[in-house]
Amino acid sequence: MNTQFPYAVLAIQAILAPAVMVSACGLLLLGLLNRYGVVMARVRALNEERRRLLRNGVAAAGTEAESERLGSVIRQVDDLVDRIRLLRNAVVSQIIGVGCFVLTSLLIGLRVAGPEILQRINPLPGFLLGMAVVFVGLTFEGLDVVRAYRTIRMEVDEEPHGEREG
Repeated sequence: MNTQFPYAVLAIQAILAPAVMVSACGLLLLGLLNRYGVVMARVRALNEERRRLLRNGVAAAGTEAESERLGSVIRQVDDLVDRIRLLRNAVVSQIIGVGCFVLTSLLIGLRVAGPEILQRINPLPGFLLGMAVVFVGLTFEGLDVVRAYRTIRMEVDEEPHGEREG
């Protein structure tokens, strides 16, 4: 019986653990990039509204409602830009985490089948670093969720009471 077969199976299993984390990070990135795009589109729309209000002379001779709206748009854009920064940091963290997990898989493979000098490399620190970076990304994502609620509260609270529906 070939004694290397069980060793090869164990090596493949060890290589697959970081690969599962790559897939998990991919799912997280999918949601993050979607939210990142939505927030960017909202900033663009609000900036266009701000430019329109300024072009129509709201700052100089506009109505009180238009001036209030301009102030609201400016505050929302500032808040959304902070959210974009949080989302960017979350995306970058997840990408770095994926890189760490890919490197870990590569190091495990080299440790099993590579030259003797590479067989002394311990891949565990790379995996742990990847987990830590993913945790940092999740923290940024959580902070964005809190900020998203604050942004919505700001928009709703600044809306005149007579204009609210139902």
